[in-house]
Amino acid sequence: MHVRERGWLSAAAIVAYAVFWLAVLFGYLRLDANDVSDAVYQTIRGAALVVPAFVLGFAVGRWWAVLAGLVFLVAAVLPERTVISGGSVDAVLLGDYGVSLGRALALIALTTPCVVAGVMARGMTRPAGAPEDEVAGT
Repeated sequence: MHVRERGWLSAAAIVAYAVFWLAVLFGYLRLDANDVSDAVYQTIRGAALVVPAFVLGFAVGRWWAVLAGLVFLVAAVLPERTVISGGSVDAVLLGDYGVSLGRALALIALTTPCVVAGVMARGMTRPAGAPEDEVAGT
């Protein structure tokens, strides 16, 4: 893969990661615990934390992929979002979505090792000593 193509892939991966997390953190993507069993709900929550971070690290393949975790700090300074369903008479509060600084730091602490694991996995797919832009198929 050429360096220029690699840059576009890295940029797209980081943008997708940021959009995913902002959508989750502010309630645009949500799964109600009552919709599925507790085991399925907990599995999906765990996968939503680990899989995007690992894929980001694998797609970018560079140490600076961990900087994508700054999306959590950006989310911490954004205003909260309140989600209400129904009209003014029968309104139901679905939730307040926002990110505290403590939660942002916790998410960084949880996702950074997954990003690093993805970067390391990407490095293992190349032959030893081969420059990244000379390896076919990566």
